[in-house]
Amino acid sequence: MRAGRLLLALLVALGAAGCAREPELRAGCTPPAGEEQLLDAYADEPVFDVEPPGAKRVGKPRAEHGCRVLNFEDTSSANVMQLFELSRGYSRADLAAVYDEDLRGRGWVPAEETAPPGAFLVYCKLVRDVPAVLSISSPGSQLQVAIRAEPQRPCP
Repeated sequence: MRAGRLLLALLVALGAAGCAREPELRAGCTPPAGEEQLLDAYADEPVFDVEPPGAKRVGKPRAEHGCRVLNFEDTSSANVMQLFELSRGYSRADLAAVYDEDLRGRGWVPAEETAPPGAFLVYCKLVRDVPAVLSISSPGSQLQVAIRAEPQRPCP
């Protein structure tokens, strides 16, 4: 009984000391309006249901809130990402064959001019009235599919 009380006291003390605190928000950064609903809408996009040949899904799509301090100079953006392990490398043409027609049919517009480093395919569309960028890249033996909010960027 005494050990249980000590454990409870330790847990309360650790909680009071801030061991379970929220991530720090970047000063001056404003997450997109309705961020929770936006992340839900991203997670519901059918692109996350596609499993390319030779790819093995790693977990479920993971959501990340915007404006979180990642390190001294980097800040998170509201996004949802899915990773895959690959049994072979993918070229841009390989990825386009898997994704392009379906994405265009769902209103995603190619936006290669804003491709982040390493992205093979980049698309843009409004999701819940917020510009969103969908990027598909294949760094090494992984495939990454991500949708992120870019409220300051107009979609074509």
